[in-house]
Amino acid sequence: MRKNFLIPVFIIFIITDYISAQNSGGESWTVSVFLSPSLVSPKSDWSFSHPSYHETGGVHYEIIAGTFEQNFAVSGGLEMEKGYFGLQGNFEYMPQKLSKSEAAQNDELKLLMGEFSLLLYPLKDYKSFKPFLSLGGGLLKASGDIDNTGLVMSYATGVKIPLSGKFGINLELKGRLLKYTQLELSESISKDIRIHPWKLSLGAFYQI
Repeated sequence: MRKNFLIPVFIIFIITDYISAQNSGGESWTVSVFLSPSLVSPKSDWSFSHPSYHETGGVHYEIIAGTFEQNFAVSGGLEMEKGYFGLQGNFEYMPQKLSKSEAAQNDELKLLMGEFSLLLYPLKDYKSFKPFLSLGGGLLKASGDIDNTGLVMSYATGVKIPLSGKFGINLELKGRLLKYTQLELSESISKDIRIHPWKLSLGAFYQI
């Protein structure tokens, strides 16, 4: 999974570096702050098979499954933009509930994520709107009933719509891989768990 993620990051980095060198040498950086509430895909199911060994030598595979439930998220941060590309750093808060089948239990989580993204603006000269693509990664920290850390990887597309000289709105659809590190699933089992939630954001930005 890590190799598959790094390949498009590397390709976009090379493309944006080349384009920016050719076309944005005389441009200055613009810096914006943004705040975006989001609707998040409500359920993310996961499961895996755990082997149980019998004294007779047989093996029985037990299915452990669960669901992460979430509804909304709020993110904000800072973006630097120049020519065809931009760099973005943001923090996001997303409450979750984890339901497990083994042992049956519901846990409330408060999820905080920090992420760094590379953005590409293929139509940078459009004045009325600016579509973009992004790839990013970062860290997550879960607190509440579960104390856990993990990794975040993301890919997104969206559009920015300037409304005045400095103020505008942005619409974004983002897919994610959230990896919880060695999540405790029962008294004797801890496992890395991956889910793939989507979110739709409508936010505002202000150019400093």
